[in-house]
Amino acid sequence: MSSQGLRVAVLSGERGSTMRVSVENDKYTYVFHLDGKAEVLRYGEPWRDAVGDKFIYCMAAEIETLRATLKVLTDALESWKGIAENCSIEAGYCCCGEDMKTHSHPMSCGHSPVDMADGPVSKAMELTYKALDTVKEMK
Repeated sequence: MSSQGLRVAVLSGERGSTMRVSVENDKYTYVFHLDGKAEVLRYGEPWRDAVGDKFIYCMAAEIETLRATLKVLTDALESWKGIAENCSIEAGYCCCGEDMKTHSHPMSCGHSPVDMADGPVSKAMELTYKALDTVKEMK
């Protein structure tokens, strides 16, 4: 099952529930109540009793944790993306090892100076864009 259509909400007080996890574009919703009762709704209507079903509770808790972690990581990637797109990230040394400020003339060394950070930063940005696009597709 893809994670598309998955929605998690931690509630404090709505109908007395503490955790509510919806999947399949809200077709199914697991609800864990403060009083220990648990149920599964189908299209918003009671469908099955989940009291004592620790497997479902653990799955819902895991989904809730993963969603919160995904949010933190997405925020961190967005922050990194802003830095990388708007700041110069340099190692100060050419790929050949020479200092960029005092690098030999291209005609005498046989290449144009390229900062050592260019490759890794480009790869990190490529991975960042891919990761953020993947998260957007999940929503």
